[in-house]
Amino acid sequence: MSITVRERLREFGLLKAMGIPSRDIVLSVLAEVVIIALLAGIGGVAIGFYGANVVKQLLINMGVNFDVTITFRYTYAVTGFATSLGVAVIGALSPIRKIAQLRPLEIVQSWR
Repeated sequence: MSITVRERLREFGLLKAMGIPSRDIVLSVLAEVVIIALLAGIGGVAIGFYGANVVKQLLINMGVNFDVTITFRYTYAVTGFATSLGVAVIGALSPIRKIAQLRPLEIVQSWR
């Protein structure tokens, strides 16, 4: 997120210069973070479940006695979503705080 914020710093400066409050900019960035985290959580849960089944099948095909039932558990899925969301929001707090504190003139001057 800090790289994304740095790349979009000029955009945020222009929005602030147009009179959009910092709160609205911060909320839009936070919404973006939440959407990305939820999509990453969905992908992570799906890859984890189906990847475990693929690894199990590969081990069985190699002759390893790996007769373990792999079932989808909602508690693990919710834990995965919560972890994804928590890590993304915590990682975005510092860049979001920087956005809120900068003045438009500082952003334009630092862009060179």
